[in-house]
Amino acid sequence: MDDLQLRLEQLPPDSFNEALENYNKETDEYNDIIYKYNAMSYSQQKSSSMVNAKIEAKCEYNYVARSFYH
Repeated sequence: MDDLQLRLEQLPPDSFNEALENYNKETDEYNDIIYKYNAMSYSQQKSSSMVNAKIEAKCEYNYVARSFYH
């Protein structure tokens, strides 16, 4: 049994489901921002505040992923 599986099994069921739900929600929000950003033209991307939103979303996504798996 690997370490991740052992840690997940030690979580109370409610906290695991809540963490998974939050992780999926953050992932969906992050993917939505990236999709919108990628759909823009290069000039729009360059002048858009979506660049900052993309970076912030990526940082938050990484934080959520780390907190879920560690």
